[in-house]
Amino acid sequence: MALARQLRLLSLVTRLHLAPRRDLTVRGPDEPLPVVRIPRALQRRQEQRQRGQQGPPRPVLVRPGQLLISARRPELNQPARLTLGRWEPAPLASRGWKNRRARQDHFSIERKQQEAPALRNLSSKDSFADLGLEPRVLSALQEAAPEVVRPTTVQSSTIPPLLGGRHILCAAETGSGKTLGYMLPLLQRLLGQPSLDSCRIPAPRGLVLVPSRELAEQVRAVAQPLGSSLGLQVRELGGGHGMSRIRLQLSKQPPADVLVATPGALWKGLKSQLISLEQLSFLVLDEADTLLDESFLELTTSWRRAT
Repeated sequence: MALARQLRLLSLVTRLHLAPRRDLTVRGPDEPLPVVRIPRALQRRQEQRQRGQQGPPRPVLVRPGQLLISARRPELNQPARLTLGRWEPAPLASRGWKNRRARQDHFSIERKQQEAPALRNLSSKDSFADLGLEPRVLSALQEAAPEVVRPTTVQSSTIPPLLGGRHILCAAETGSGKTLGYMLPLLQRLLGQPSLDSCRIPAPRGLVLVPSRELAEQVRAVAQPLGSSLGLQVRELGGGHGMSRIRLQLSKQPPADVLVATPGALWKGLKSQLISLEQLSFLVLDEADTLLDESFLELTTSWRRAT
């Protein structure tokens, strides 16, 4: 029996020596055991993130070349010859402007030429009459804008195809006459169409969508004098107002033949059944690149679901 007890003790000592060593630190009776509450990998990532935030700001690399867009934030500057890869997103200086933290943010489009080409190279046409405009439209133009005597290159390129019923896409710089380029043929074609009075709510025959209330005011200021001389009503439906203001704008009599609206205000009017697009024959997207941007696309296309 004594020999068997000695053999068991020797076997136990051998196992203790051959087994892997463990932490056999002696702890006091009141000392708590360590508890892992956050995985170690997550702790390391948090520490790296904190070190990155506390480190020096990364330098902004400005691409060489003449600037075309100068933004308040230098990382959004764009040179004139900027090229992007197929999957590389364009750095939009206006992205995020709907956030209140973007207040006072701005960008400037730098001039590359001393004079706008559309104003320097006047059309070879001698007058607006050569473009196919009727005498009453020419008379309204002379009364509303006596300083406009000859068409610009943009107007001579857009008015004839629009009078012929074609769809066009026009891109030109500010001040080249784009508004008159689409408004004159639109008004002339409305004169040739009878007005239908079967709708119980306002139903414009021409719609001009613009991205901002300020641009809506500018377009209305150009189109309203022309429409008044031709017996056509041009109304404005700007955004940034509540339903009471929209209801007041749409309740004015006589109803609008041409409506200049922002997508948000138009969608509110359609959703509340304050306006109908049953008689719509002409649609203009002014500043189409902005209206079809991600920030406007949902509002721009939402009115189609209400028709």
